[in-house]
Amino acid sequence: KDLMAEFKSELSANFLRLCKCLLLSLPQYLAKELKRAMKGSGTDERALVEILVGLDNKGIAEVKRSYKSIFEAELEREIVSETSGDFKRLALSLLQGSRDETENVDNEVAKEDAVELFNAGINRFGTDESNREFPVGLFHNKLLTRRYEDRFNSILCSRSYRHLKMVFAEYKLVAGEDVEKSIRSEMSGELELGSSPL
Repeated sequence: KDLMAEFKSELSANFLRLCKCLLLSLPQYLAKELKRAMKGSGTDERALVEILVGLDNKGIAEVKRSYKSIFEAELEREIVSETSGDFKRLALSLLQGSRDETENVDNEVAKEDAVELFNAGINRFGTDESNREFPVGLFHNKLLTRRYEDRFNSILCSRSYRHLKMVFAEYKLVAGEDVEKSIRSEMSGELELGSSPL
């Protein structure tokens, strides 16, 4: 007898869903969860980023292959169509699967990264609203903002988690507050949502 047919005839809806998931490989299961997070009128961005952050480079590649095999679509294209703004750029950076997975940490590079994160956020215009003027023009300001946000994404999505732990410690020395507080106060809601699991 077919095992899935037996399940469908004997099990309740929720328990059936659980058993069906157990029959999948991990990449297949995560591919389906990513699809479910993007299904319908609203995208579950928190679910997307929590899945992607929890994968190593190999895992991301396997999930992308499984997604294409199951849904006959590229995961990156689905992300592009279902998300927007800062969150989309962060999610696409994570999907590159280019995180450093070595155990080595360079203290000087960690300090440099901490300063760059500081400059990309709380130090960009200052925390005083009266200082948030654009003397060089709005267009130039948008270019600077995008450059800083791109660097922010690059650090968070390509550095090893061990390295990031040191970066965040150095950041607290530079900024006088932890990086999570800075993200909440200085970054857009989308970027805050995407960055917080990191």
